[in-house]
Amino acid sequence: LAVLAEDLRRVAATRRSEVVVASPEDGELEILLEYVRPNLRVVVCGDNYDVYPLLAICAELGWELTLVGKKRKLRKEGLEAVGRILEPAELPLLEPDPYTAVLAMSHDYEADKRVLQYCLTHQPGYFGLLGPRKRFQRLIDELNLSEAQVDRVHNPVG
Repeated sequence: LAVLAEDLRRVAATRRSEVVVASPEDGELEILLEYVRPNLRVVVCGDNYDVYPLLAICAELGWELTLVGKKRKLRKEGLEAVGRILEPAELPLLEPDPYTAVLAMSHDYEADKRVLQYCLTHQPGYFGLLGPRKRFQRLIDELNLSEAQVDRVHNPVG
């Protein structure tokens, strides 16, 4: 296995499977090093009526679900597939990666602004912001976002 260490690091870094040839003492061996992507993780930030249909669709697709919202506002039905429920103050516990999609849909300007700021520094694979373009433009102006930062935000979603 030690002989494959460099090959394993390369497959992990490139996220591409490949066949490598190893030469043990008694011959030659072809080995498939398969890169297996982690499950897609979806983080829905919001606690209004419109999160439930989205949660149902994500659950049907088999995606790992986290909901960020005020627990006192959430109804129990429709949350069965949610693996984790966090209060808005617990946002730093998310630790997004390239396989994490974060959707801000709280219908609260300040709450969505906090999620946007968090995602700009923690870089999930996808960040979507619900709401009209005019509202997003206000966030761009208020936060003085660069063109590169704006390009990382998908808006409008929904």
